[in-house]
Amino acid sequence: MKYRRGVHRTQFDGSAKAGSNCTPTSGANGARESSDGKYDHSGGYIRALVKQSEETDPNSPGWSLADLDLAMKRANIPFTVRSGQGWAAVRAYRESGHGIALQGDSDQFTTGCSAKFDGDHCVYVHPETSSREGVVYWLLGDPICGDWRWEKESVLRHYAEKFSPSIRFGTFDTPVRQIDTGVEVPPMAQATHTDEVPKLIDIPLGAIIYDLDGTTQLGKTTVAYKARLSPYAVAGGGRAIYGGSFDPGPRTTRIVKAFSNVVPVPDPTPYSAADINAATTKGVQQEKSRLRTLLGL
Repeated sequence: MKYRRGVHRTQFDGSAKAGSNCTPTSGANGARESSDGKYDHSGGYIRALVKQSEETDPNSPGWSLADLDLAMKRANIPFTVRSGQGWAAVRAYRESGHGIALQGDSDQFTTGCSAKFDGDHCVYVHPETSSREGVVYWLLGDPICGDWRWEKESVLRHYAEKFSPSIRFGTFDTPVRQIDTGVEVPPMAQATHTDEVPKLIDIPLGAIIYDLDGTTQLGKTTVAYKARLSPYAVAGGGRAIYGGSFDPGPRTTRIVKAFSNVVPVPDPTPYSAADINAATTKGVQQEKSRLRTLLGL
């Protein structure tokens, strides 16, 4: 069974705490899918729904699932924390069409964009499933990645159980809308990412827009873009952009190869990279210590 799938949100959205926004961004992806696209905001926007003083641990850079629960209540998105119910419950809720915010230890991811981070993490698990050579894959929205990707169910289970054997997760309680195509469509082979640092690019009128494989032409830009956000670069000299005024015009991630004036995304924070890195490192260690004490590990 196929399910609706919107534009994956990455946590690197330019907000001040983007480096620690895996749980809010998983909430952003889940809220969009469960609302059928009606509620579509960034992880930074979701984080702003909860004051720092209201967080479970205001001294931690990240969020707990209780913090996400509070944000979803304020967004009017039905969400329930179901930690402690085990992996069988994760599988059951997902099979019934529910998206899941799943916390775990990302050192269990060994390939692709997810392997670039090693620490406590949160991802959005979409209800769509794929099977290749007898191996079951789940559709994953990892906030540190530029787009959706497929991951083995077994790897996700190890990821979750290493962090907490009883599993820490929450469900978006409105099931994702099903799309009954009657035809099994294999996942598109996507162009290889060569740079996952967001940049701003200028795109001329009439530039060809490609699908995520970097070769399938979809149309041309109908306006010129200045300082368009590009979440990553791909092999062959292309860069990804979010959809806009071009044919066929879906609001999704596409690739453009004609662009100029590639510049960094402005940093809105008054703190230096060294300041943020030092604070994040200290906060992550404090959070790990607190959680492991809580769990009796």
